Amino acid sequence: MKRVDPLAGVTTFLTLADLKSFTATAARLHISAATVSAQIADLETRLAVRLVQRSTRHVRLTEAGEAYRASLDGMLEQAERGMALASSLGGELSGALRISAPFGAAEWLMKHTIERYTREHTRVTIDVQYSTRVVDLVDEGFDIAIRGTHALEPNWIVRKIRNVAVYVAASPAFVDRCGAPELPQQLMAFDCLQYSDLSFGNTWLLQCGEVTERISIRPRMLSNSSSTLREWALGGLGIVLLPDFCIGEDLAQGRLVRLLPDWSPPGFELNVVYPDNKHISRKVKLFVEALIEDTRHYEAMQ
Repeated sequence: MKRVDPLAGVTTFLTLADLKSFTATAARLHISAATVSAQIADLETRLAVRLVQRSTRHVRLTEAGEAYRASLDGMLEQAERGMALASSLGGELSGALRISAPFGAAEWLMKHTIERYTREHTRVTIDVQYSTRVVDLVDEGFDIAIRGTHALEPNWIVRKIRNVAVYVAASPAFVDRCGAPELPQQLMAFDCLQYSDLSFGNTWLLQCGEVTERISIRPRMLSNSSSTLREWALGGLGIVLLPDFCIGEDLAQGRLVRLLPDWSPPGFELNVVYPDNKHISRKVKLFVEALIEDTRHYEAMQ
């Protein structure tokens, strides 16, 4: 007779009890919603009691479900502590690591970290999803997000990656052909390449000491991808405003030239964030530490 694992479905049930959603539970556990439903149904069959009340939009624990959840209180936490201890003693990392990042962040900020991490942890699958919106890490099943200071949520653990400077730049070919602005107001006469998801529209904010100028630019081309804007700038199609991690090397190598050097757009702080769970997985911890270490090493080399 086949032996039934008495813990089968328990983690799924406890996760479902917390999130109240089959879809969110599936995303958190990196399994399908159908698998979540099957595991809950199997657990209910083995216990001979209904644990959850399903509807088209909500999941609610039954009285028996609430009692069962209370009886399990602390059990999963102890099991996770044991697994974390075993893992810290040399267990191989595995599974998926889901990362939400703004367009361009993986190409420049995380490129070397991802390459090194996947070489060292061959059983971990990296899943990077680009988005300009603030994703719900828990409901959408993300382990980590790269975010600016303006896009932080309560109950997140926040680790600073670095301060980011922003530059106005164009290609030497563009400057030879069209000239270069000497004052911020002159930007209005030039073709500009605009990031399309900025909340302040076609306005560039430039600062020089205590003086701030708001310039209404003339966007010739728009995109929500910093990679695309960079390529357009390199191709001589216009003036661009981008963070240093996107175009710093291009400026250093002369592929782009900085314009209005006395005027700078406001910089910002970039962070890596993750849910404030009781037990952060070793998989997440190691990636975060590697990312911060690689960033500091890169800055020291500049």
